[in-house]
Amino acid sequence: MFRISFLRQNAIVQVPAALVTFGLMWLLPLLVHIVPLTGPVPVGARLLPIFYAPLLAAWIFHPAVGLLASLLMPFVNHAFTGMPALPMTVLLSLELVVFSLGLLLNKKYWPQLPLAPLAFIVAKVISAILLVFIAVVPASPWVYLASSVQNGFPGLLILFGLHLALLRLSRE
Repeated sequence: MFRISFLRQNAIVQVPAALVTFGLMWLLPLLVHIVPLTGPVPVGARLLPIFYAPLLAAWIFHPAVGLLASLLMPFVNHAFTGMPALPMTVLLSLELVVFSLGLLLNKKYWPQLPLAPLAFIVAKVISAILLVFIAVVPASPWVYLASSVQNGFPGLLILFGLHLALLRLSRE
C-alpha cells in the first residue's frame, strides 16, 4: 500500500513535491484574493491560505521542500502579483520559515498533536519581536501581533482542521 513515508524518503519525489508545494503557495492565495473584500481586512489575512502548503509539505514531504517554499514563495508572489508589498514579503517569508520549523519540531517531538495554529502564533510573535527593531508595518509590533491572530482566527481553525486530517492520514 502507498504510504506517506514513501513521499518523505524518496529523493526522486522531492522535485515534484517542491513543485506541488510552490504551486499551492502561489495558487491558494491568488484564489483567495480573488474573493471580493467584505470588510477592511483582506480575505487572505483571515483565511491564511499561504500557510496551508507548508503544513502539507512539513507533514508529507522532505523538510527542505517546505522550508525552501516558505523562504521563496512570498517573493515569487510579490514578483508576479505585486502582493504582498515588499516589506511585508520579507516579514511573511520569515513567518513562513518559523512556521515550517515549528511544524518540523512538532512532527519530531509531538507527532500526535495538531500544533499548526501554535506554530503560526509563534511565527507571529517572532515577527513582532523583529518589528520592535525594524518597523516595516505602520502599527506597533504588539498591535500587529494581536490583530494578526484575531483576524486570522478563521484561518487558524482551518490550519487546525488540516493538521487533524494529516494526523489521521499519517496513522493509516
